[in-house]
Amino acid sequence: MYRVLIAEDEEIIRRGVCGALCWKEVGCELCGAVENGAEAIRSIQSAAPDILLCDIRMPEKSGLDVAQFIQENRIDCKVLLLTGYSDFSYAQQAITFGVFDYLLKPVSTEALKAAIFRATSALDETRQLHLSNLSANVPKAVLSAAAEKLLAQFIFEKTPPASPLVSRAKALGLSAERFSLALIPFVPASGTECPGESGMPPERRQLISRLFDNAAQRAAFHSILPETGGVIPLCAGYSEGAFSPFYCWEILSADFYHEAHIDLPLAVCAHSSDLAGLHSACQAALSALSDAPPALPPSRSPVVLSVLNYLWAHYASPVKLANVADHVYLNPSYISRIVHKETGMSFVDHLLFIRVQEAKRILLTSRARTFEVAEMTGFGSVKYFSQVFRQLTGMSPSQYRSRAGL
Repeated sequence: MYRVLIAEDEEIIRRGVCGALCWKEVGCELCGAVENGAEAIRSIQSAAPDILLCDIRMPEKSGLDVAQFIQENRIDCKVLLLTGYSDFSYAQQAITFGVFDYLLKPVSTEALKAAIFRATSALDETRQLHLSNLSANVPKAVLSAAAEKLLAQFIFEKTPPASPLVSRAKALGLSAERFSLALIPFVPASGTECPGESGMPPERRQLISRLFDNAAQRAAFHSILPETGGVIPLCAGYSEGAFSPFYCWEILSADFYHEAHIDLPLAVCAHSSDLAGLHSACQAALSALSDAPPALPPSRSPVVLSVLNYLWAHYASPVKLANVADHVYLNPSYISRIVHKETGMSFVDHLLFIRVQEAKRILLTSRARTFEVAEMTGFGSVKYFSQVFRQLTGMSPSQYRSRAGL
């Protein structure tokens, strides 16, 4: 269902356009009707319409101003301009600003319906192409055992790789610019030194392996290298048109948090164009992991586990400390203290953190609009959601999605 915004300063015409069609029959729904260009721009930012029916001559901002705003901000919205003036200069400017269609008033129901059909057909085609690109089967060249072993040497050797090693790597098709690398730390079991007999519990490693495979499935190749030196190295190959490395690591972290209810320490190596640079980037990532907590579930009391399970089950609804207290039959102040003691966050901060983690997962795995994500994760207010999201991630929801290549 495509969302339609109507901008028309004459009330009688605005109402007429709103009621001209049975919008559901043409695969659309009205998301608003405003009376000037400035309101149209604000509604575009908050309601995120797919189609804009807009008069050219309006107070404050003209329809062409609105079209220019949409074009300059690269907003995915088809603009249909309505005007009572058949001046060719308008049509020329409309083309300049990427306007999809240009309709003269009074527009008949048949002409409006035809224009909407053309717009929705164009949207269908564009989005089908986008989905096809996302799900394209990029040929996978899974690393051979020899290449994996050599890559492990580049990661964990104390000194940069020598020329013969680099030559051998190139012969095996191991090229630094072809993949992105991340490291997950673990704590070996006491009394053992063999990586094959120690390290992360098998069920936790299987979870990481499955989630990583899901995240990297559209990459050129992907691999999980053997546990070595206290970390599990992951590499995600990528090529033009595939998901960005940022997507792979973010969706892995978001999915892990969703299933394991704990954060995943993940040090991503800086991108390098050569293997010597990869070695340096890996050493820097290893240093960054020295202060990171282990990727093992922390010891938590049954009370805190019950509280966290409740938050995970109800984060999309209004949640108060009193609700949780009633659920676990304990005093609210006691719950507040023990949650902060065991998680390092207040009750409210933990709830917001869970909501943002879920928001990240939704942004990466769906085409839900920002206001829809805010509603789905219990924020309600788009402004508040964007504010909290930026505080915890350093970017807006739209910037986060764009950085992932979506």
